[in-house]
Amino acid sequence: MKRVFAVSVWVSLIFLAIGCSEDSETPGEVVNDDYIVTEIISPGDGARFSQDMEITFYGDARYFQSGNRVPDSQLVWISDIDGNICSGRYGTDNLLSFGTHEIKFEASDDDGNISSDSISVVVYPDSVLVSIPSTADFDMGWNDGVDTTQLDYEPIHSVALDAFELGRYEVTYSLWSKVKNWGELHGYTFENEGIRGSDSTLSTNIGHPVTNISWRDCIAWCNAYSEKEGLDPVYYTNSGKTEYYKDSSSDGDISNDCVDWEASGFRLPTEAEWEYAARYISGSSYVDGDKHSGYNINANLDDCAWYQDNSGYLSHGVGERVANSLGINDMSGNVFEWCWDYYNSDYYPIDPIDPIDNPRGPDSGVYRVLRGGSWIDSAENCNTSVRNNFQSGNYSNNFGFRVCR
Repeated sequence: MKRVFAVSVWVSLIFLAIGCSEDSETPGEVVNDDYIVTEIISPGDGARFSQDMEITFYGDARYFQSGNRVPDSQLVWISDIDGNICSGRYGTDNLLSFGTHEIKFEASDDDGNISSDSISVVVYPDSVLVSIPSTADFDMGWNDGVDTTQLDYEPIHSVALDAFELGRYEVTYSLWSKVKNWGELHGYTFENEGIRGSDSTLSTNIGHPVTNISWRDCIAWCNAYSEKEGLDPVYYTNSGKTEYYKDSSSDGDISNDCVDWEASGFRLPTEAEWEYAARYISGSSYVDGDKHSGYNINANLDDCAWYQDNSGYLSHGVGERVANSLGINDMSGNVFEWCWDYYNSDYYPIDPIDPIDNPRGPDSGVYRVLRGGSWIDSAENCNTSVRNNFQSGNYSNNFGFRVCR
């Protein structure tokens, strides 16, 4: 806690302590035998909030000797970015700008003495999309060069992808809840409520990714998000594309021909899009598939990902680790991310003649792909070529997702 005391108060106290008489005071100097102590009680220093989330500020300011509270009219909360944000002991604000704010809680008295305490808080947008350039020849997959048995991320094969946009952050519980609540008022049904991070009872879980949601929940949610934002939904219940997918409690999956790939709305990334964005360095260079996303920026996995060795076996707020070359966070670690594709262990083709154009996975299957590793996974599972899979109705406190367009 930072405390700032008026110099005149301390000078007066020193004079009194050494027995100086009133005649020794500087003419015109105000003598005050009490000073203010301020303390920010909440939020905590370094707290993280998604934009538009209401933030409650609570502080205390008292005169040290008497213990009396400083009147609310003499208390103000100040952001170094946005200026005065509220006044009084309690205050709320949901309009803080994106960025890291130095928040000062300042108290003053009638003599002009000022005391303050300060913290920093981080505010990030609910959904920031990063533009990903097209590629005519991305070598997807990885060969370990050791095991003679073909693994599910072998062989390396060339893919071509159109340009797309991908979420900078994993979808937070805050954004999930806003869209879900809107969707339920507009004809959507969600099988799972979702929770905030790995453990919804955590007191430090602001900004955590949503978890405990299935692939089907993500599909319905993406359509709801699209409609909420005035965009065209992507997913339909049938190949004739006559009915939007709105009910994740249905047992049935939908196939590639139920997707309007040209629609303007939100969707899950394909497995190829996900890996391309995770490994991207430049238009002609990529992180090796046996390395984590952002390896070229920082080879230390601890700096780029939350995984079992550094997570404390808990999820963390999105965007806290080093981003990759595209500025995208948490593509390795924190939570597994659902992708669109059905999973097939031997789907990767052997010796394709030409780059595969915008691959979208098998036409049918039992399982859906998850990528990226999580807070509970080993370093190896956070590598950019590693594939995981679960049934579309499964959910876990280390399963999340990010949006694509």
